[in-house]
Amino acid sequence: MAAPDVKEHFRVWGLYWITAVLTALVLATVGWLVFLTADAVATWKSVKGPTTLESPQLATAAKTPEQRAANLILPYATIDQLNMALYLPNVYRHIRGIGFHESSHTRAFSMKPSGRLLQNDNAWDLEVELTSQAPLPTYYIMESRGEYAAGTTVADIAMDPGTPVFPPISGIIIKIAPIVIYNEYQDQQIEMRPDGYPNVVVAFLHVDDIRVRVGDHVIQGKTKIGIPKDWRGVIPSEVEDYVKPAMPHVHIQVNTPAPPEAPVP
Repeated sequence: MAAPDVKEHFRVWGLYWITAVLTALVLATVGWLVFLTADAVATWKSVKGPTTLESPQLATAAKTPEQRAANLILPYATIDQLNMALYLPNVYRHIRGIGFHESSHTRAFSMKPSGRLLQNDNAWDLEVELTSQAPLPTYYIMESRGEYAAGTTVADIAMDPGTPVFPPISGIIIKIAPIVIYNEYQDQQIEMRPDGYPNVVVAFLHVDDIRVRVGDHVIQGKTKIGIPKDWRGVIPSEVEDYVKPAMPHVHIQVNTPAPPEAPVP
């Protein structure tokens, strides 16, 4: 009767060892697969690293200030006494440069530039402190024109040709009229009254293909007023001395309203 017990004993132990060996093989296989997967992930990360958000290379290379600002409409100036901010007429990638200069009349407010100064050729004629710490937009203060107004009362904003011109602040169009500049050239003057500023006028020159009418309410950064008038090769422009290559530009200033004309006797 002992023989069957021996056979049963070996059968049980045989099953045990077979199970142990199979379990070990399974665990080894799983471990090998985990290793291969981890190695593949590490390799993928090493390749994808420069384009991922957490990559330090992206922070230093792909996220320069210019790249971050490319599709943004940045403020280019403030008027502190009015608590007013003025914004570029299009996204930053279409802006080629900003040159501040003197207005031809003293009703224009001095604008306090936002961004980084590249060159100041009229330091003696400023009414504002250049304290902005923003890296963009970059700007120039151009040479004096011998006017009585201060050196940042006008902004000439150079733009890509054909780029839509958006208003720097929201408001109502109150005037569109022909004007002769430099005693010779026909231009259009556009004026708007900013929302919340009944005694202030924002004036534009050098705008072509005008798309608005008197009475229209225009939205900062959204409403197309027109495109920059291309005077290149026709009228020498001071901003072309600073912004290379030469580009069309829009003239923008903020004024108190002109006094009413005296009635004709």
